[in-house]
Amino acid sequence: IPKIQLEALARNFTLICEYPSREANLLVHAAYLQKVLDEIILNSFEASQPNSSIHIRTEISDQFIVFSITDHGSGIPEALLSLVLAPFFTTKDESLGLGLSFCDIMITKMEGHLDIQSSNGLTTVMVTLPHIGHFLN
Repeated sequence: IPKIQLEALARNFTLICEYPSREANLLVHAAYLQKVLDEIILNSFEASQPNSSIHIRTEISDQFIVFSITDHGSGIPEALLSLVLAPFFTTKDESLGLGLSFCDIMITKMEGHLDIQSSNGLTTVMVTLPHIGHFLN
């Protein structure tokens, strides 16, 4: 979060972070998970207008840990929502279109899934991963 906080300050965003009151452990490659979350948050920064907020939330259930990142940008048109995880799909001029595709592949390899919801200028990307307790049962 410190690196993300510095980026939010530089871009004049309010970063709202919510953490659960309980702990859970993930059986993942930490560096890859960090790259995934960084990519999603960077996309949120790029989609949002200055002085808006990015909401990062972590939730823990009995089986899963869910990281959700919500921005107040322009949203993703419904016609494009089913395409955003495809390799080489992009709406950006200076992009190869591999960011969200990489994220989806990495999260799938970690036995999780990535879900994107967008409507009325609100976009939420949810990364759902099983926590270690789920594997031990």
